[in-house]
Amino acid sequence: MRAAGAVLAVLLWLLSTAAHAHEFRPASLSLRAHADGEVAVRFVAPAVTAGGPTSAALRPRAPAHCQELSPTRWSCGEAGLVGTLSFEGLVSNPVDVIVDLRWPDGAELHARIGPDRPQVELGRGAAVDGRLSAGLSYLALGAEHVRGGLDHLLFLLALLLLGGRPREHLRTITAFTVGHSLALLVQTLWPLAVPGPWVEACITASIVVAAAEALRPGPRRAAAWRWALAFGVVHGLGFAGALAELGLPPDHRFVALLAFNLGVEGAQLVAVLGLVVLASLGARQPELRESLRRGLAFAVGAIATAWTLERVVDFWSTTT
Repeated sequence: MRAAGAVLAVLLWLLSTAAHAHEFRPASLSLRAHADGEVAVRFVAPAVTAGGPTSAALRPRAPAHCQELSPTRWSCGEAGLVGTLSFEGLVSNPVDVIVDLRWPDGAELHARIGPDRPQVELGRGAAVDGRLSAGLSYLALGAEHVRGGLDHLLFLLALLLLGGRPREHLRTITAFTVGHSLALLVQTLWPLAVPGPWVEACITASIVVAAAEALRPGPRRAAAWRWALAFGVVHGLGFAGALAELGLPPDHRFVALLAFNLGVEGAQLVAVLGLVVLASLGARQPELRESLRRGLAFAVGAIATAWTLERVVDFWSTTT
């Protein structure tokens, strides 16, 4: 009983955190250094930050010897683009920034800047193979997307709350994985005109449906993998939307896309294993386990409903 109470408290705390969270949206900074010391700068802020009270404070800071001539142009003189690159406003805008840098001779650097790593050293010694650098950066970004995108984690929890044997869980999670992987691939390489706000609302609505299915009496698992596959496509469109805002390195698009998806899958696997361990510790008595499952399903559904309404209202308020 004590273990069940502890597990319930931890999961409800996570759910209450999710109720106030927003989807993970990284920023991107593209730097193209030229032989004359000029640097072309392109910074794209995440949509979740744009328009917020502190969004204007989030901006890149050039190395000390460089002059910031404009938001899109730096001048670094004969020394070139070397030194410390940092970001102003990361404390008030805790987001990740993917840096895509290319020097005049074609050397590349792909790096991540965030609250845990607020700056990066630029220099010829920092340049590595472009494919490896892009792969590592986007692998970490994919994992961070799952960690920061609590709607994705809530949907995984809702799938597990359907109950059933490990083999049935595996089939459902696999179908969800196939769905979002295929959608991410297709939408990134051959994009369709899909309204982002509606995709985000459909993602949280999918959590409501999964939670309602978990609460429905009678057999629930026979067709679970089918709608998990369908909702996986919706979640994959959300992943693709985040990547579209971020952008992929032009010369390493497929490597970055594959690495991002592997990061998502790895973090998803860790999350599922963690939830399974918590569930196994939660209750060994069938009656208590069922009460815990239904209570969590109700909490997930209630929070996802509020989240869906919030996203729909936000969308309508910005279009009217």
